[in-house]
Formats: sequence, structure tokens, C-alpha cells
Amino acid sequence: MSEERVICIDIGYSKVAAAIVDSDVNNQPEVLGVGEAPTNGLFRGKVKEVEAVSDSIRNAVMKAFETIGSGKVDRVLVGITGMEIEGLNSCGVAPIQAHNRTITDRDIETAINNAKAVSLPTDRQIFLIGQQQFVIDDKIVSSNPIKMAASNKLEAQVHLLTCLENIKENFERCLIDAGIEHSQIYYSGAVGAEAVLSLQERDLGTLYIDFGKDTIDVLFYKNQSLHYSKVYSFGFNLITNDLCLCYRISYDDAEHLKKEGTAYPLTDSEDLQVYIRGLNGQDMKICRQKEINEVIEARVTELLELIAADFRKSNFQSDLKFGVVLAGGGALQTGIEQCVKKIFGTAVRIAVPEKINGLKASFLTPAYVSLYGLMRFADRQTGCTVVNEDEIRSSRRDGGARRGKWRLFFANIADFFRSFL
Repeated sequence: MSEERVICIDIGYSKVAAAIVDSDVNNQPEVLGVGEAPTNGLFRGKVKEVEAVSDSIRNAVMKAFETIGSGKVDRVLVGITGMEIEGLNSCGVAPIQAHNRTITDRDIETAINNAKAVSLPTDRQIFLIGQQQFVIDDKIVSSNPIKMAASNKLEAQVHLLTCLENIKENFERCLIDAGIEHSQIYYSGAVGAEAVLSLQERDLGTLYIDFGKDTIDVLFYKNQSLHYSKVYSFGFNLITNDLCLCYRISYDDAEHLKKEGTAYPLTDSEDLQVYIRGLNGQDMKICRQKEINEVIEARVTELLELIAADFRKSNFQSDLKFGVVLAGGGALQTGIEQCVKKIFGTAVRIAVPEKINGLKASFLTPAYVSLYGLMRFADRQTGCTVVNEDEIRSSRRDGGARRGKWRLFFANIADFFRSFL
């Protein structure tokens, strides 16, 4: 087994999923247990009720431990999204005093800190920093300039993700209330994207869209770096609401219609009749599949056109060389690939997590890409592109020491959670 055992917790808006990750005898990642629980207490990317969210987290983690019993945990990685995240590109410069001086960690830290010194609205704060690339003396571009010679300056080009003030802190309070006092919080959209996008996709220019229940995450990669990000505080739940209103049916029945319908109608099923239960014991309703598909198609098209319009404003449209990659529960909607291809005019694929030892096949779907991203990140020795800003200052200096520090926490987290039963 490895020196570290990690809990990965993805806090989504339909479910909280947790996984315990270790390594097998061949030093490959191994999932020891997975659990999930319905998410309560969140609304459009914000914590509405701390106790409800913490209960969802606690229940998911307890279920993950059911299969393995007690055990020490070294790290806790948490993925969150929503929070009205907005991204912007920035650059910072570190002057190099001596001719042909070797670039050090301090130079990199200075350049990144200067890139962070941007003017933000009073209600926003920097949540995460995505490192793009470094430019040495306006000539040499490098992703890792350590030990390279410089004569004049080092420029750091970064992508800053900002969120509303206190939003991240509210998630931290939910974790603390669930018994998790020390955790590393990441943007689940980024860790999911980097886990399922190939190096070629991130290099040539790919738009990644994660369709969630109440949020939609959109990220654009080129030259191996994140250049554009936007999080919408609405998701595929809008389709369910549309069907509820159109046919005056329950939420659960509308969810069933959504799953059975298609966002890109095909002639084979257009004339089918569908029987729908009415509300409060009302008589069964009969409607045509074509009408249901039209409701789904209209809303999906509206969402995709909004995403496309915002992306065009970013001036990265011409860099979209590889295509669009879809993830999240909404990527399972029938016909979504054809809709995206029609609006963006490019290649489209649906992201599916790769097999990990111990991970059941039921978790190898687009709905679990964010959790999968946390698992893959737990297995890395280096950070992902988008990391906590605290780690940018410290990861190059004390990576090994920091990993050892986590052993002081959660001496036996399984026993702690069982105390709630």
C-alpha cells in the first residue's frame, strides 16, 4: 500500500460523492470505497443551509467507509463548483537583476504574486490560480523555467478564478461541521477537465463543458493551459422545470420524461404516444413524443447558444481547433452531441472516466467526471494546472513535508463518522 490514503469528496448539486483512494501492490491507484448521498442545502452554487450540506457530506463519506471499516486518512481533497466563479487572464513580472542569472523559486513566486495584484470588485476574491506559462526576457516561453538563465525579466501568465466573498468559507464551514477540519479545496470543473482531456486536446484548443443540475462549467484550454472559464448558475434542471410546467406533472415524472426524450429529435420516435400521470391523482395524460422532444430541444438550444455567444466574446473562437468535450449528468441527455455540433460547428465527444482498480462500472459515466478528476489528482505527485493559491507559494519548496503534515489529521476518520450512527 502507498504512504498516503486520500478521501476525495465532490460536492455537486444533485449528489455528494466520496471515494477513498490508495495504491495497490503495483503502486497504481486503487479505490477502496465509494459512497454518495443526495445533496441538500445548496442553491445555485451557494450554501443555503450549513447543517443540511454537512449532513450530505457526512453521509457520503460514511457510505464510502462501509466497505473497508476503519483506517487512517492522510489527505482530504474536496471539489466544489458554482460560487458564481468568473475567470480572467493576468500577467505579472519579476525583474531579473543580474545578467544570465538562474531563475529561482522566489522569482516565480514574485511573478505570480504580481499577476495576482489585480483590481477586483469589493465583493469578489481570488479563489484559484491557473498557471498558463512563463515568458523569459520576452523571448523564451516555458511552462517550467526553474534553473533557466534570464537577463532581464520573468513574466508569469496566469488565469485567475474569482468567486463571491465568503462563498468558499461557507463550504469550509460545511466541511468542518461534517467533522473535516483540514481539507484542500479545488475547483471541480478544472480537476475534472484535466483528468479527461488528453494532452493533445489541451494543447490544440478544446472547450470543456460540464452540464450539472444547477450549474454549467465552461473551460477552454490551449497550449496545455486554461485560458477561459465561466460558471453559469443554472443547469439542466431547467429542462425538468419546463416539463413540469408544460404538462403539470411532478418533478420525478418530469425527470423521467427528460431521460426518455431527446434534445435532437429523430424521426423514428416522433409519432409515439406517451402516457403521463397527472398531479394529485388527476387522470393520465396522453401526449406525443414529438412535443416532449421540442420542449427539451428548445431549452438545450437556448443554453448552448448562450454559452457559444459568451465564448465568442472571449476572442478564443478561432483557437477552438480540437472541438468540444462534454461531461456531467447533462452529457447523458440523448441528442446532446448533435445539438452541440450544430451550434459550435466542430467535433464533439462525451468524456467518460477511465477504469481505476476498485471503481465500479456504475461510476464510469460523465456524471462522475469531477470525482474521477479528484482521484487522478490524488495520484499525482505534481499539482494540476489550477491549484490553490497557497500551494503556488509552497508546493515547490515543501511538497514532501506538506504531505507528511496531513498525517497529523484524521488519525481515524472512520471511527469518527461511525460515532454519528
